[in-house]
Amino acid sequence: MQFGQRRKPTAQQRQSWIASLNHGQRQRLRFLESRLLWEGAVNRRDICDEFGVTPNHLTREMRAYKDHFPENIWYDETSRSYRPTQDFQPGLASGDPGEYLALLRAHAQHPADALRTELGGDVPCDALRPPEGAIDKAVLRGILQAIHRKEGCVIRYQSFSRAKSECRTVWPHALAWTGDRWHVRAFDENRRMHIDLALTRISSLDATDAPRPSGATSDSDWEEMETIEVIPNPGLSAGQQRVIAKEYSMSRRGNGWVWEVTLRRCLIPYFLFRFRLDEDRSDKIRDGFPLQRIVLLDPNVRTRHAFGKD
Repeated sequence: MQFGQRRKPTAQQRQSWIASLNHGQRQRLRFLESRLLWEGAVNRRDICDEFGVTPNHLTREMRAYKDHFPENIWYDETSRSYRPTQDFQPGLASGDPGEYLALLRAHAQHPADALRTELGGDVPCDALRPPEGAIDKAVLRGILQAIHRKEGCVIRYQSFSRAKSECRTVWPHALAWTGDRWHVRAFDENRRMHIDLALTRISSLDATDAPRPSGATSDSDWEEMETIEVIPNPGLSAGQQRVIAKEYSMSRRGNGWVWEVTLRRCLIPYFLFRFRLDEDRSDKIRDGFPLQRIVLLDPNVRTRHAFGKD
């Protein structure tokens, strides 16, 4: 449907048009909007080269886009590129800085054409790469099959509480990423409880038809959630606390700031460890200010959940 210059399309008409687009069209127009939003300009050749389409093919799509979002885009004849208007609002791209930067980080760590399309282009950047833990393919496949089938398996596991690896019969039910490695949440036959097992420490796996123990049916530490409240260190200046609040997307509460994080109970120890909240470091000072920039609102959380000393 074409719209005249004086008629602005309704939200329903826009959504209907977006729903009619095929996957390739959506990708091209998301690329267009991403470049407009984050880089401020895009030309036809950028899109044609990125997606391997002809200028005539792209012209039809651009005309349809301008028909449905006439207030979003204008053509700069001097630079021969499209530019966003002051009223630009993305209709297909998310427009979320957090999403864009997460995609940028993922692309820097693992370059991929699909991520480049979502980003709308290449921005010079780099990122610290997490350790690439070597997970055995057969082990991962066996764990996933055991989860789907609700069956047990016998694994050889190297813990750090024993010098030698040992065989353990477990019933896995979920996977968890803890910020630096993947774990499988499983009921352990020997300890008669649910535990976390690092996938990189499992060297072999065999299926078992052993009956599922009664205690393996419910993992309360996985199922139950708890909210942790984190605040800027009160020893920081007001300006420093505002910056910390912004960095952690904290919400205003009274005269202060709070970061509320709702986690599965079994993941709280990893959260405390990752953000250095597992110990009280409030007495450490540098240049007159505390090194520990965030602290627990309730210090008892550390007592209940922090990992024990090795």
